[in-house]
Amino acid sequence: MTDLDLASDRVDEIADELDLSDRVTERANELAEAADFQYPINRSPSVVAAASVYLAGVLYDEKRYQHEISEVVDVSEAAIGSCNQELLEHEGYGDFPSEDTAADVAERDEGLVRRIREVIRG
Repeated sequence: MTDLDLASDRVDEIADELDLSDRVTERANELAEAADFQYPINRSPSVVAAASVYLAGVLYDEKRYQHEISEVVDVSEAAIGSCNQELLEHEGYGDFPSEDTAADVAERDEGLVRRIREVIRG
C-alpha cells in the first residue's frame, strides 16, 4: 500500500512559514481535510493546501496575499484563486454575493460575509 499525497499533510508547514496563528492553521487543516476526504477537488495537494491556508487567513483576518503563499508553496496565484472558489462552493458559499446566502452565512458565523466577498472579488 502506498501513502496518499494529501493537502492536509502540507498545511502546518505552510502556515508555519507564513507565521499564522493556531486558529488559522486549524481552520486551514479543516478545509484541506474536507477537500481530501469529503469532496473531490481535482487539483494538486499543494494547490489545495495553499488555497486552504489563504481562505482560512481571510476568514480570521490574518490574510496573506496569494503571491506570498504561492512563493512558499511554489504554485501559481491563479491556481490558488481557482481553488479558493471551489473551496467556497463546497463550503456552501458558492452563490455569493446573493443576499440569501449572505444572510445564511451571517446567521451562521458573524463577520464572514464581508471577508468571503473580499475573497471572491479578489
